Amino acid sequence: MLRSMRRPPIRLPRLAAALLVLCTLSFGLASPAAASAPEVMPLSSASCAAGRFCLWSGSMYAGTFYGTTGNQNVTGLSSAKSVWNRSGRAVRVFSGAAGTGTSQCFAAGVQSASVSVPAGSVRFLTTTSC
Repeated sequence: MLRSMRRPPIRLPRLAAALLVLCTLSFGLASPAAASAPEVMPLSSASCAAGRFCLWSGSMYAGTFYGTTGNQNVTGLSSAKSVWNRSGRAVRVFSGAAGTGTSQCFAAGVQSASVSVPAGSVRFLTTTSC
């Protein structure tokens, strides 16, 4: 009597492969509108990367965000209500463009969730303190 040398089909790997294909297709078929829609989330102090000087138009790191690594005129907001200096150098914020007008200095590492400073331009100092 001859026994069949044929092995029973292995279904588990095929099932796993089919599931992988279905999962991949389901992620790939997401609607284009959902994929291209802007991500809406509240701003926070996490928006300020290391090495930057950051301003927010609202207190508690909310509202319009502005961050820089060099001397610039501030665009997008006229006054700051939150500040974080992660630059490693002291930064002076001026009320006017190109470092003109009244100013307020923020030493390296200073973080304040509630300030009121006109923001026309930013100048980095060569020191860490004001």
